Amino acid sequence: MQPRLPDWIDPVALIRQGRILEGTLPVARFARLADQLYDSDGEIRVELHFGRFDAGVEGIKGHITGELHLTCQRCLGRMDFPVEQEIRLGLVESEAMIERLPEGFEPLLVTEDRLALTELIEDELLLAVADFPKHSEQECRAQATDQDSAEREIADAERGDNPFAALTDLKKH
Repeated sequence: MQPRLPDWIDPVALIRQGRILEGTLPVARFARLADQLYDSDGEIRVELHFGRFDAGVEGIKGHITGELHLTCQRCLGRMDFPVEQEIRLGLVESEAMIERLPEGFEPLLVTEDRLALTELIEDELLLAVADFPKHSEQECRAQATDQDSAEREIADAERGDNPFAALTDLKKH
């Protein structure tokens, strides 16, 4: 079992030390993601490397892996969503520095000594999750229900089961 990650980090100190943080975060800790979750079971594995990278960029590289149990927006059932998210963040102290980041790095604006690690990971997860997660059509229970309903309607029409048939008889008299 991997260690739990801290709630808060000092990214500047970790970059200067060239540290690596590895550990897990329980899915239940991601409050902003909760609306899209079917349940909050499981953990997300995180590996973050702090240091100086390409073109002298000070920042964070790493990846997030795990599985989220999302709510399918079509059938409202559980949908297993594998997470494999790469992170490449360049530390910037002002918005003016954002333009100087090389391609491939996203800006991480740091204005304080502390950074909420859980919120950073949750931001990355929110980017990874689709706006309207849905099962594939072959896997979705709603698709089967829709097909069954359509087949029943066609069969009813072929049998002549029409609730308004009695009105037709009344109109003739």
